[in-house]
Amino acid sequence: MQLRSFGVVGVVFGMLLAFVWLVLRARPQASTETPMITLNVGSVIVQAEIADTPARKARGLSGRASLADGSGMLFPFAPVQRPTFWMKDMLIPLDLVWIRGGKVTEITSNVPPPSGSGALPLYRPAAGVDAVLEVAAGFAERAGVAVGDTVRQAPVP
Repeated sequence: MQLRSFGVVGVVFGMLLAFVWLVLRARPQASTETPMITLNVGSVIVQAEIADTPARKARGLSGRASLADGSGMLFPFAPVQRPTFWMKDMLIPLDLVWIRGGKVTEITSNVPPPSGSGALPLYRPAAGVDAVLEVAAGFAERAGVAVGDTVRQAPVP
């Protein structure tokens, strides 16, 4: 009789394990892909990755060997603040487009990657911002992006 009840318990336990396995497989997995946004910056379109977590903000574009014109990374900030950027582990030069309330407030052009082993320069806007867009160095000038330009999410087709 005890052997028989152990068999029933084993079958029930096995069914429970199978159920748990099925539930876990059906759950959506967390995405490791960086979210994207299409922005109208003045009269140009920029496809930007969104640095929406502390880890993504810390990593930024570090280690990238290139960045195509018309692409970049958007760093949103809430509340408005004067964030500090540095070029740790950067391989390419960048333009930093500082944004507040959907307007370009400042552009820091041609920020070089670090050279040597000294202290890294720090980059901050003159006034508070709620977003920063990093693009390839020289892109802002080539695309005619200027202080006062509107920055908004492009309509989805």
